[in-house]
This record gives sequence, C-alpha cells and structure tokens, in this order.
Amino acid sequence: MISPSRSFAQCKSWCAKQLQQHPRAAVLLRRLGKMLLGIVFFLLIVVALLTSLISTDKGSRWVLQEAANLLHARLGDMRGNLLTGLDVASLDFAQAELNVHAEKIAFRWQPAALFYATASVQSLSAENIRVQLPPAKNEPEPDPFVWPDFSQPVRVELGNINLRNLKIKQGDQLTPITAITGSLVLGNFRLHLHELTLVKPGASLVVDGTAGLGYPYKLALKSQWQFKADAENSPLFAGEATFGGDIKSLLIQHKLLQPFVANLQAKVQPALHDKKRKPGADLKLDWPNQAFTAELQQWLNPGGDQQFFTSLLGTQGKLQLQGWLDNYQISGQLQADTREARLIASLNAKGQYQGGDSSNKNIQPLMRWQIEDLRLTSQKPPTNSQSSSAGLLQKIDNLIDQKLQEPMADNSVSLRGDLSLLRRLQWNLQVQGEHLNIAQFLADWPSDLHIELSSSG
Repeated sequence: MISPSRSFAQCKSWCAKQLQQHPRAAVLLRRLGKMLLGIVFFLLIVVALLTSLISTDKGSRWVLQEAANLLHARLGDMRGNLLTGLDVASLDFAQAELNVHAEKIAFRWQPAALFYATASVQSLSAENIRVQLPPAKNEPEPDPFVWPDFSQPVRVELGNINLRNLKIKQGDQLTPITAITGSLVLGNFRLHLHELTLVKPGASLVVDGTAGLGYPYKLALKSQWQFKADAENSPLFAGEATFGGDIKSLLIQHKLLQPFVANLQAKVQPALHDKKRKPGADLKLDWPNQAFTAELQQWLNPGGDQQFFTSLLGTQGKLQLQGWLDNYQISGQLQADTREARLIASLNAKGQYQGGDSSNKNIQPLMRWQIEDLRLTSQKPPTNSQSSSAGLLQKIDNLIDQKLQEPMADNSVSLRGDLSLLRRLQWNLQVQGEHLNIAQFLADWPSDLHIELSSSG
C-alpha cells in the first residue's frame, strides 16, 4: 500500500519534470498566479477602503449624499455611520408623480451579512411619512395573463419595524395609518411575517405566517383584527382568522369574537385568470345560542322602540352557501327566542346572477331566485321548569289555561316560488299558512287558521 506522503512526493516530482519539459507552461502558470494574487489584493484594498469610508460619519454622509443626488432625493441632517447605524432627520424623494416624505429615520443593520447575500436590518423606524401615489390607470390586462414572480437572489431581513403616522394618498383618496410595527423576512422564495401589525383609526390587524413569492402563492397565515366604526354607539368588532392553501384553492377559517360569537369556514376557488376552470365556493356560517349584549342592542335599536330587539333573549343559527354568482344554492336556519315566542326561520333556495354589458344597453343584469322552501314558524316560548312542590297546583292551573287559550300546534308560514329581476320584478309565488293564531295580533281572537295563496305578476 502506497502512503499519502509518498503519493504526494511522486506527483510533485512528475509535475516538476513536466514543467522542465514545457518551459512556456511554467511561465504561464507563474503569470496566472501573480494575476490571481493581484486580484485578491485589489479586492482586499477595495473592501478596506469602503469599510474605512462607511465607518466614519463624514464618509457615510458623502456616500449618502452622492446616492441621493443620483436618485434626485434630499436628505436632512445625519448622525452616525453606515457601519453601525444611521439617523436621518428627513428624506424627500420625487419622481414623476410619486412623492415620498419621511422624518426621524433611524436604522441599524449588519453589513457583514452582505457576504452571505443577505441585507439584514436589525431595526427601522420613521415618523410623519407622506406618500403621494400616481393615479390608477385602467389598462387592459395582458392575454394570456402571466403571474408575477417575486422571488429574488438576495434575502432581506427587516426586524423591529416601527413606522408612525403614515398618510398615503392616491387621487382624492387619503388612507391614514397610525402605525406599522413588527418584522418580516423577504426570502428567496417565501415571505415570512412575525407579528406584523397595522393600526388605523378605529381598526387594527396583526398577521403571522408565511406566503409564497411565486404562483400559486402558497399561504399559511394567522391574523387577528379589531374594528370600531365612527358612528355613535357602534360596538367593537373583533375576530381571528387563518388562511391556507393558495390563490387557486383558498381555505379560510374565521371566528368572530365580539360583539357576538360566530364561526365561518370557507373554501374558495376563484379561478383568477384561468378560463379553463370554473370558480366555486363553499361557505359555512354558524353561531351558538347567545344573547345580544347591551352595547349591540343599543346599536341595532338606538331608539329602543323596536319590540323585537327589546324582548330578544337569544339567537342561534347556521347558513351554507355553495356555488358561484352564476349558479349558487343557499340553505340555513335561524332561531330567535323572545319573551313572547320562539321564532324559527328556515330557507332552501337557488339563485343566479348574470352581469350586464356596459357597452351594450340591451344586455342588462339578470337576477333570478328559485325559492324551494322558506318557512317561518312561531312556537311557544321555552319555560324553565320549577321543582318546588308548593307550586304544583299553580302549575296545573296554568297548564289548563294554556290548553284552553292557545292552539295545539305551532304557527307556520311557508313560501315557495320564483323571483326574477330584469329591468322589472317578476314573480310566481305560493304561500301556505298553518295554525295561525290571530290572538298574537288582535286581543281576544284565539284562532287556528289555514290559508293558501298564489300570486304572480
């Protein structure tokens, strides 16, 4: 077995013999070695000069001023350097119809991360940001449509973002933003968000998770939100949601937490820019039995003159919607308990919507509904059982009075038929009522009626 040291010695001896036999190759190798060494020394000198330049306050100001002149921007007073961190009093940038103004800009970063193709900013803050966007242009979309790819070779890390008092204006629309905080990482193929918070007057949104940078933009996001309208007595709305799937098949789970509890599960297939696929959706909404809070009742019934809201004890229901606008089916059930009765509404219907053509007045929007069953039922209000034996005779007397005064069955009204709207309303409906008690509307008129009604026009 040949040892490694002996093999290396033999290889070295062979190379020396070859160079002696080919003197021109030896000269070429020596020149190539000197050239590579010169390139390395040149790069080291450039890095040393740049480091010494950006590590000083004057050098950093000179670099930034030259960059600002190239970009047609103006910088205010500066403190610090580009190596450890920099504070800029103000920034003004204008190009065509885009204008940007910001004050009290401060950032800290790690320039050594550039050697790993990463721009790592540890913190970024600014105040009084004003952005004037160019007006929107209604340009036709290219056909076939090409989805943009935001993948990039450089990784961008933004930590501890703190932007305050933003105002974004486009045309006559002004969007004020109180603050943007959190952190994000713009990777090569995915966007990572960590507690990215957007705060507006009366609203806030917090987002965590990841999103793909290339089609179909795969999502794995969680969010929390709050909203309170400017109107008087408006309640606080709050909820949380998760988003999965991608834009071809989007999965949504949402839970409304305030002012009442409701759950939404949805699967949406919008078929955006895809003529080969048909859009569709499947939405399921349900909420458990719960009473309206005083704040919500005051918002729904500010004058307090609506009998239904003042006597409402609780409500629960479920709703399901399947299909798309051109062909959808809706079904659901709603139950509301009041002091006077328990009201139950159930619905099964199909609908269609066909949009009009703005360039052709003869093509008008068409809406059509086929009501398979719409039923409204009124039952006796639920009563709490009493276990006290002392009130047994009183309960028997009350039960006898109820049997004598109230109908035996529930009041119900059902509706079936078709509705369509094309320039004018057209209908063909059948109404049926069973065990209707007029005493609920007129005193001393106990009754048990059955009605049937057909109407078209």
